[in-house]
Amino acid sequence: MLREITMGDINKDAGRLITAVEMRGDTFIVSRYGRPAAALVPIEVWQIYENNRERLHAFLAECQAEQAEKNPAKTEQVIAEAMAELRHSWRREGTESSTKSNAAAAESRDEHPRA
Repeated sequence: MLREITMGDINKDAGRLITAVEMRGDTFIVSRYGRPAAALVPIEVWQIYENNRERLHAFLAECQAEQAEKNPAKTEQVIAEAMAELRHSWRREGTESSTKSNAAAAESRDEHPRA
């Protein structure tokens, strides 16, 4: 579930928010002074982002090296296509991660019911 929260919400209820992210896979957009400033996401989502970001940078460097002396318009097209594919994979992997995170949280609740 995606919700917007404020810095005040974090100050008042950090533990509950972290539990919601960790156990249910919730995602929060943190606003500061009325503008989005950060995101609170499950660690799996961040790991996917970080992995894809590194892949993107490596791929862009490779494209630039290969295309440096070739057609600049073609270089831009290849880069745009690569970025579009990565964005698509982020969405796909993020959805899968969120689903896995939610399933794990449900399984954990089933194994450890509250009294």
